[in-house]
Amino acid sequence: MIDFQVSGWWWVWMLPTIAAIVGVLVLSRYERRLVAPRLGYALLALRITAVCVLALALFKPVVTLSREDQTAAQIVVALDVSQSMQTADSQMSPAQKLRWARALQTIGNDANREQLDQWQQALDDQTDLQAHREMLLPILEDIGRLTRLEIAERLLSSTQTPLLRELRQIGDVRFVLFADQPVDAVEETLVSEKLGSIDGLNSNVTDIQSALAESIRSRNARPVSAVVLLSDGRETAENDPQQLAQILSEAQIPVYPVQLGTSDRPSDISIADVDHPPSVFLGDTTRITATVGTHGYEGREFEVTLTPESGEPISKTVTAAEPETTVHFQWRADRAGRHPMTVSVSAQSGEIRDDNNSAAFALNVVDDTVRVLLLDQEARWEFRFIDNAYRRDERVDAQRVVFVQPHMDVLNETFFPSEFDWPADPADWGTSPLAEFDLVIVGDVSQEFLTPTAWETLERFVEEGRGSLVLSTGRNYVDRDNPPEARQRLSPVVDLQELSVTSRPASNSSREFGFHLQLTPLGESAPMLFFGADMQQNREIWDSFPGHAWGMTGKAKPGADVLAKPVAAAHQNDKIDPDRAVIARHNYGSGQVLWLGIDSTWRWRYRTGDRFHHRFWGQVARWAALNRSLQGNSAVRFGVERSDIEQGTEAVVVAQFSSVFLERFPNLKATAQISSEGTSVTDETTAQVSLAPSNARPTVFEGRINDLPVGTYKIVLVLDDAEWEDEELTAELSVLPQTTRELADLTADSEYLRQIAEGSGGRLVAPQELQQLPSWIEQSIGTTAKPESIPLWNHPWLLVVFCVLVGAEWTIRKLNGLP
Repeated sequence: MIDFQVSGWWWVWMLPTIAAIVGVLVLSRYERRLVAPRLGYALLALRITAVCVLALALFKPVVTLSREDQTAAQIVVALDVSQSMQTADSQMSPAQKLRWARALQTIGNDANREQLDQWQQALDDQTDLQAHREMLLPILEDIGRLTRLEIAERLLSSTQTPLLRELRQIGDVRFVLFADQPVDAVEETLVSEKLGSIDGLNSNVTDIQSALAESIRSRNARPVSAVVLLSDGRETAENDPQQLAQILSEAQIPVYPVQLGTSDRPSDISIADVDHPPSVFLGDTTRITATVGTHGYEGREFEVTLTPESGEPISKTVTAAEPETTVHFQWRADRAGRHPMTVSVSAQSGEIRDDNNSAAFALNVVDDTVRVLLLDQEARWEFRFIDNAYRRDERVDAQRVVFVQPHMDVLNETFFPSEFDWPADPADWGTSPLAEFDLVIVGDVSQEFLTPTAWETLERFVEEGRGSLVLSTGRNYVDRDNPPEARQRLSPVVDLQELSVTSRPASNSSREFGFHLQLTPLGESAPMLFFGADMQQNREIWDSFPGHAWGMTGKAKPGADVLAKPVAAAHQNDKIDPDRAVIARHNYGSGQVLWLGIDSTWRWRYRTGDRFHHRFWGQVARWAALNRSLQGNSAVRFGVERSDIEQGTEAVVVAQFSSVFLERFPNLKATAQISSEGTSVTDETTAQVSLAPSNARPTVFEGRINDLPVGTYKIVLVLDDAEWEDEELTAELSVLPQTTRELADLTADSEYLRQIAEGSGGRLVAPQELQQLPSWIEQSIGTTAKPESIPLWNHPWLLVVFCVLVGAEWTIRKLNGLP
């Protein structure tokens, strides 16, 4: 295609051009009387042509040529190199193995294609090919020993017609490897040894969405026209599927996924997850829950072992369930410090791989005291039993405030303090006595004693100070009328309704009287509500508790966890909505809030004494304190918010000083020096972090550090401008590899890959369709027009032509005796 354009000033030069042509015609008429007609016409043609060439230069014309270019686009080949791709699918059916053998061109040719088609059909129909078994069996076994990455490498570069070579005949090919992120690569990396460890990639994560989003971005002038995705589809990054659909829809670039691996789930034992508290108190017994993937071993018994770094292993024999089996361990913290542990299962016969049979973690055992503030308007039954529970708990230091107490002048003051020193401004909570507490329990208190300002102060304590708050309802004051706005914001429930049971059982049994509490799945996994050795025993304990005659129920706010719901006894006619909450919790800012819709937890002592009631309130106190657990002395508490973090997670180092110590040293400077385990701070300091006072809590100094590599670290508190006589304060930090479910499920996700293909306008490619893939992509590319502009007015050939014309005209005139 040719497009001709001239300067916008062409009309200015049109009149001189016409005048010149007219002058040439007049001169030609004069010369005809002097020369032969043929010579006159030749001179006329040369002169008019020269005038036109000169006019052409003045018009500044530009010629645009447009030619079709089929190789202007590029094809992206994205290869998944995550851990799951290092799996050999020995469990593939013989029919699947034969398809891959044919795709890899390890069997068959044009001469025996029909015979192979017959064998394929027989295997699809699950017909035994006994006559050909000896020939087929070694080939199929070899395919079953190949990992998914090895199959991908052969497809791309090692067959008779390598896929990369076929695609390069269509257009430019960009090769991308991906796991947690995509990186550009060259074909030389297509060696199984190199694909297993690519610098800059974390093979514990598969992020297909990021790989596609990056792949469809053009890296040069050539647009991306298609993406070939080689993966098992096992997405383990926490991505939004709708976002991926939007990316594919907006790009309008077809994706052709090639599924590596089989959707038939293999027989495999894996540690899918280990649930444990980050810290526990010295002398406490904590629960550790391991979730074990047990596909293919349903009904079989196997042993799960918890192995502390020091101490005796704890083993449990369980019966496998489908698809996962939960195992609970009880471990007693008898020594302060950090305790590395491992949960493991020995390799089982028939497993596809055994490198996912163990998981490491660590518990931080804290030798500390929980500081609790217990607030109530009157010394009601609930208050007395909570107070009694905490008086007997050596790990709890409780301060009580009862605002209304009978006083007969026998003592100089009331038995409990009747006032609390609230700051005048809620923003000053960090310098008030409230800052010293880990947990505040608010009972049935009216607004006369807990004013809106006091509630705003509690809100700041929770939101900014990582404090914990328990809101216990009551029959007289709290949650009646119009609660302060701060309390309503703090509560994890709304739409409160009173629940009162009046009907009594015929047997007058305390167990059958009133409504009962039923734990939700979240409640069953909450440590504060767990009283048994395992889930079943815990359910039996809760079923044995007596009922409650009065309570409050509410609707959970978005993001809140409902831990327990009300359930009516079998004989009762009282209407109870089972979808409403009686116990709920939620995170609020950096802190947490627990709401209790009953004022009678003391009834859990029925025929059991202190066993469950004291355990519940003790676990609540520990739940609160572990949100702010640090170790130290009378001057400072020092440590990290979490002793175990995943690689890439920010580590927060905290030093909480007493107000008396800060008054002595107002210019205090604090530094945390971090070194690898086994080295001293003076020998090798990995990092040094300055600790600065928090705006909300001036007594708390914080520092943050990122990008620590996997390993164990020692953190030492160093103070300047202060007399530090106590022994060195240290904390331990363990940086673990990122938690992933990469090896928890080793099946290929064909449905996910199919959604990618359909959402982008591509198609899922089966092994038997691989030879057709290049032609499909070629059809989707089409042709593109590549324009090229050529300015004629200043082209060198224009001057050459003009000079030739003028020279020829002058020569002819002189040879014929013309002036």
